Amino acid sequence: MNSLNILLPDHQATLILGRALADAVTTRAIIALNGPMGAGKTTLVQGLARALGVTETVSSPTFTMMNEYHSGRMALYHLDLYRLSEDSQSVADALAIELDQFIDQKMIAVFEWAHLFKVDSSSYFDQLDHLVVELDYVDEVKASEDGEKNSPSFYMESGRKAKLTAFGVESGILISKLKSLQNSQLKIL
Repeated sequence: MNSLNILLPDHQATLILGRALADAVTTRAIIALNGPMGAGKTTLVQGLARALGVTETVSSPTFTMMNEYHSGRMALYHLDLYRLSEDSQSVADALAIELDQFIDQKMIAVFEWAHLFKVDSSSYFDQLDHLVVELDYVDEVKASEDGEKNSPSFYMESGRKAKLTAFGVESGILISKLKSLQNSQLKIL
């Protein structure tokens, strides 16, 4: 397994990660996105969309389950699967059938709350080349200077982190491209 950890100290860093992912994709990508409420899942998708040239407003498809954007250089499918936690297995099965129609096309499909997507008790992603992005909160210890004596003191700054894990060749290439970025705006850990 190929993996990468990135510190996302603010909203802008999450957008930048989304843009970097979009720039790294040449043919297709399946991104399984997990993390607690407010961790930046939709923000990351907004960064992806901007880099793809999507002209529509990108918002979370919590109630529609899937938003499609076709105005960019490739199609973007944005799915929010949070409601699968309260719906029956038949909804997941129907969604899997619908996704099978476009999953091999030139596109990026991002699944928020991906861990909830089970078909026949197995993860929908098990047989697919996909990139898992786990977003989480993190407290970073930062050094500052004491104004009076110029001695170091420390404070906590909340941010987020992303752990990217590749499951397959195509997603491994995405991680390799991100690792090779000489982009000081991405703080690779």
